[in-house]
Amino acid sequence: MSHSLKTHLNEITYLKSIKSLLSWDQETLMPKSATPFRAEQSALIESLIQDRILDEKIRSYLMSTPSNPTEKRHQELLFDEVEKNSLPKDLVERLAKHTVLSIESWKKARDKKDFSLFQSDLKEMIRLNQEVADHLKKGKSRYDTLLSFYDKDLTFKEIEELFDPIEKELTKILKEKKTPQISPIPLPASIEEQKKICGSIVDLIAPKTYLAESTHPFCDMIAPTDIRLTTRYNPQDLFEALFSTLHELGHALYDLQLPHEKLYPLNQALSLTVHESQSKLFETCIGGSKDFLTLLFKKCQNTLKDMPFTLDEMIRSRHAVSPNPIRIESDEFTYPLHIIFRTKIEKELIEGELQVEDLPKVFRDYQRKLLDLNVEDDAQGCLQDIHWASGSFGYFPTYLTGCMYAADQYECLKKEIPLQDCLLKGDLKPLRDWLKRAVHTHGSLYNLPNLLKQSTKKPLSSKRYLDYLKERFLDS
Repeated sequence: MSHSLKTHLNEITYLKSIKSLLSWDQETLMPKSATPFRAEQSALIESLIQDRILDEKIRSYLMSTPSNPTEKRHQELLFDEVEKNSLPKDLVERLAKHTVLSIESWKKARDKKDFSLFQSDLKEMIRLNQEVADHLKKGKSRYDTLLSFYDKDLTFKEIEELFDPIEKELTKILKEKKTPQISPIPLPASIEEQKKICGSIVDLIAPKTYLAESTHPFCDMIAPTDIRLTTRYNPQDLFEALFSTLHELGHALYDLQLPHEKLYPLNQALSLTVHESQSKLFETCIGGSKDFLTLLFKKCQNTLKDMPFTLDEMIRSRHAVSPNPIRIESDEFTYPLHIIFRTKIEKELIEGELQVEDLPKVFRDYQRKLLDLNVEDDAQGCLQDIHWASGSFGYFPTYLTGCMYAADQYECLKKEIPLQDCLLKGDLKPLRDWLKRAVHTHGSLYNLPNLLKQSTKKPLSSKRYLDYLKERFLDS
């Protein structure tokens, strides 16, 4: 490989980091008055990234004969990048501009709890994504085409086969009220106290990452040594900020431990299924374990002025099954249902089977049917997530495939390292080392089936995931 190609690939990484920085700033610090200018900046960056990926240097490299399996995989990944970027430049720029405008429109609608303020921008976002899919689909459905941007190793048919048994079993259990009939207990705490505890968890899991606030918690890798995550604080309940922080810390640790020394895109995360497996591993599998909750209880005792319940009460509370209209505030048991109906909805929106005007009602109908919740507020309904505002159609299913992968990783961790002692002592180095060795260090070297073989030695399984949920919530 020539020196000029290496430089060229590094430039793609730098441009993508600038894109992340612009996105980070928009979600945290940017004044609303800067929105039109930010839209132009984002369009320019997307255009420059596209130019680099479609450059003759890469096309020439793809014509060469690979000298080893790693180089062959590198060419496969770059070919996929070229294919996905083979879009009219005008479309790339229009989509980038509209994403900035759409996010601001969504924020306003969410604040005012009024879907009508976002409706036209969502229509345009869907239309632009349909245009992208139509340019790239090559015999695939629109939704499968967009899904490949988030996990190219899964199709909607495969996802349906994984999700259907989970939907049937969980709704049956909820309907028959087989879960413990207890309610989660909120933990009031001042914002100052919450920041102190969340900061200590950051130091425990992904030291040297930066924690800020945003409407919708997220994590961005600006550079290998500049990982930024956000949370949101509710003075009435520390757990909201704490567990959203845990979620984003899973992303942050993955970003920190990727093989940054390798060339783009071998040095990138494989997919959102893998990325979300890391966030759900920390937020739910580890975060909901009795051992981690014991450690957390001690931290709260040492920080909060008042601890209103005992450790046993806290553990029972965190294992309560209590459907919540807000996805990111949901318990681990009912969370899959949130993902399942969002996946159905976004597939129908992209395929033109559901009209945008009908979205609020359909969303509420699913909340009623699957979660037995009557929601009349758009902010607690179809406006609660940023994904569709940002054009991320195909992202939602990776949360649940990520949950399945996380549960399998958790079982491996319990067998291969002294996980209980690590969590009780607050020494997570063995955990970080296992994840680096089993998952993180591979970057995009393997496809998903092969990464599963390398790390957990098991394919994704709805049955095994259901067994995990039942053991934690029905047998605890």
